Amino acid sequence: MQQPYPGSPFPPRPATPRNRDRKKIFAIVAIVAGLAMWVASVEAESGRQIAFNLIASLILLLPGAWWFLQEKRDRKVAAEFDEKLQQHEYYSTLLGPTDPDVVAGMGLPDPPKPVNRWWPIIGAVCFLLFLTAIWVQPEDTTGTGGAYRDTVTENTGN
Repeated sequence: MQQPYPGSPFPPRPATPRNRDRKKIFAIVAIVAGLAMWVASVEAESGRQIAFNLIASLILLLPGAWWFLQEKRDRKVAAEFDEKLQQHEYYSTLLGPTDPDVVAGMGLPDPPKPVNRWWPIIGAVCFLLFLTAIWVQPEDTTGTGGAYRDTVTENTGN
């Protein structure tokens, strides 16, 4: 009987990306920053500023939360695959060498396929939220128009 994976009767578990920890840190930072912006909306003075802070918080929260949701889904798919492998191994050892045709006919469970995480759509939604935040952004109420003004020289006339 020909083994589909040399050295092992079962396929290896799908590899996990090396940079998962880095992505997890970025997702946590994005969620914390989004929550900070959400809390900052409480301190806002105008309706436009509240809307701007809430939209900015969504821009930060959405990718981080989406990453955690997709990771949870990946873990669930991997756990289901591991369970199928364990069942296959258990039943094939019960049959043993006396029934090689039955074991060969059982086949192997299909490894999980990479799932589409829909990042382009999440990116497009965040971009649209960014454009909305620019549109809603409150106007400058300090009267400086973005230019630096030294109040000491204005008052003394120097």
